[in-house]
Amino acid sequence: LDYLSDNTFYGDTALSTVYFGAATPPVYSNWFNNHAKKVEIMNYWKDSDRPKMIILGGSSTTYAVDSEQLESLLDKDFLVLNCGTNGANLFNMTSEWAMRFLNEGDFLLQIIEYSYWQLGGVQCNWVTFRSFEGCYNVFSWVPVSRYEKFFDCFNEFLDARRDLNEQTYESYVHNLTSIGFYDGQGTLNIATKPNGSDSFWSGRRIYLGGGWPEYNWMLYYLNVQYWRLDQMGVDFAMTFTPLNRNSLYDYQTDEAMDAFVDYLDENLNVPIIGDLHSVIYEPSIFYDDDYHVSAPYREIYTLQLADDLNAYFVSEETE
Repeated sequence: LDYLSDNTFYGDTALSTVYFGAATPPVYSNWFNNHAKKVEIMNYWKDSDRPKMIILGGSSTTYAVDSEQLESLLDKDFLVLNCGTNGANLFNMTSEWAMRFLNEGDFLLQIIEYSYWQLGGVQCNWVTFRSFEGCYNVFSWVPVSRYEKFFDCFNEFLDARRDLNEQTYESYVHNLTSIGFYDGQGTLNIATKPNGSDSFWSGRRIYLGGGWPEYNWMLYYLNVQYWRLDQMGVDFAMTFTPLNRNSLYDYQTDEAMDAFVDYLDENLNVPIIGDLHSVIYEPSIFYDDDYHVSAPYREIYTLQLADDLNAYFVSEETE
């Protein structure tokens, strides 16, 4: 297949299910942005008697959450899987396929990056197809008519892969074994080191103040997903991802950040746990991006996340 765009199906509003019947091995995705192993783990866990906690987010979640550590610290029993992937993947879409593996009594935790894709956007990105190379069957679980530029972005991926570095399938498998980059619960194994610079800034500019109300339509789509989870008997919550203080605009105030949290709280039907201010970290602890904490701080963030979740569990029991 060389070319397929949205125009191919122009005017066809009934299109729902797309099957990729000739998925190739993941030779263009690298260890970082390929999601196939995490889908395999979820499939393996699907019929477990233990309740599951699936954590969705961007690359910041990949770097920040130690699943095994979190599982050991929680006051409730869960099999915990870190399904952090690329921040350009739509939460609406990833939560769609995650629901295939969730049952009554399970838990979905959304760790948001501050972007269109993570806060309810429905327009696809070509990186999505790179992230799921080797497990394209996930797209048959997603009603594609709910998303914009699905086929256009698939075509962008077909164009982009011609310039991507190809690896052997054997190399891919080796990198994702238990002694490689991900363990059996989706946790990143490599020992990323803090950059040590107080001036580090990867170039992101994040503003958490005003302007968000124009995205109310996006939040509507998030609420639809929360409603579906609720109908399934799945518990869910939202929390905040680690962020480099230097990536915030200089004029952003604590009051502006509080207003952003209030805006989410007022417009989303999801419990918001944790404190945004507490995960705005100093630049020297980050690895290579304003969202990527280093390995020593993965433990610190995971400890903090466990405390926030345990406090949420207590509050649920007392209501």
